[in-house]
Amino acid sequence: MFRPLRRSALLLAAVALLVVPASASANHSWGGYHWARTANPFTLKLGDNVSASWDAVLGTTSSDWSKSSVLDTTIVAGGAKPGPDGEAPEGYLIKGNKDSMKYHAPGGRWYDATIAEVWFRTEADAEAAGFVKAGSRASKAANEEADK
Repeated sequence: MFRPLRRSALLLAAVALLVVPASASANHSWGGYHWARTANPFTLKLGDNVSASWDAVLGTTSSDWSKSSVLDTTIVAGGAKPGPDGEAPEGYLIKGNKDSMKYHAPGGRWYDATIAEVWFRTEADAEAAGFVKAGSRASKAANEEADK
């Protein structure tokens, strides 16, 4: 008497698992970091850290990614890593400090004492990457805001 009932219950449970769709979820979180945005599209700056022979590829990639309804890309000047002994790559004169997000130009008060963590060709390139000039009003305002 219990066997047919048990078999029917198992069959019903198996059918229910096949018929009821599984739920899927996404939480936009990765490693404790939450990717949140308030509006679309989200703008992503792509640093041009490639040689001239790769510029076309970077341009095509930026254009393709920007076709998305949620992502818009712009290409900005890139920086360069220091050489093995901390020296600047050829053509790079602007020193950047990643921790403070300040840059130092030749002739500046702290230029000689600064160890570059990243190098830029021009001050405009450094500013496009989000750096502010050391000793500038923008730099002082950023320091005051950080102290609050």
